[in-house]
Amino acid sequence: MRKSPVAFIFFALFLLFTSSVHASSFVTITHEGNVRQNVLGDSTSSGSMTVQSTLSTARDLADATLSIIKEGEKSLLTVQTGAGTKEQDVTKLTDSIVEIEQDQGSKTIKIGKVDSNFGISQSGITALTSYPIHIDAASKTISVATNSGERIIAVMPDDALETLVRANIVNTISQDGQVVLGENENGELTYSIPAERNVNLFNIHTIAVPVNTTVSATSGKVLKIDEPQWLKVFGFLFS
Repeated sequence: MRKSPVAFIFFALFLLFTSSVHASSFVTITHEGNVRQNVLGDSTSSGSMTVQSTLSTARDLADATLSIIKEGEKSLLTVQTGAGTKEQDVTKLTDSIVEIEQDQGSKTIKIGKVDSNFGISQSGITALTSYPIHIDAASKTISVATNSGERIIAVMPDDALETLVRANIVNTISQDGQVVLGENENGELTYSIPAERNVNLFNIHTIAVPVNTTVSATSGKVLKIDEPQWLKVFGFLFS
């Protein structure tokens, strides 16, 4: 039996506006600096929540400021626009909370939860922090509220690691270590990066030597290098 064209079009529209697809984040900041807010699915049997993007409910918000904070045992996301403020409990969210699309061809930044901390990720490198995170959507500026005040993150964790690799200070991040975003005694925002340097011993054997580094998250400058004393003295022999 031949199907009616009207029935076919109705069926296609039904699928378009009722089907859901998995989204990578609860909120996406687009290339243009707008905020696309998706929806949270129902809790699963494990108590977690997933993000779904529904074509009929996803929407773009302009001129938004986002805040991700801890309040007791809860993680809260606040989206503030000229139209008002909306707060969402994202404690049980299993996907990333915010995804920031950079300019064409640039890397995407993701902000999510890692255990009891927040994680800021780019190119597979994640920095953990307990500080509240603020995002200006229009400029795509990320800042954290430290003990001494608001600090802008100008250098992402993967860029900080790349600086160390290019300077031949380290070769790779430590497998059992974790990059931490914090503040030093001078009130400077820093990355603490546990890494390893591959040292070739007289072309006989290569060993991985632990090297703990501190890099400014504002300027990208290497502030501190903690390595074995013998490597400091004789490192030039193994370069």
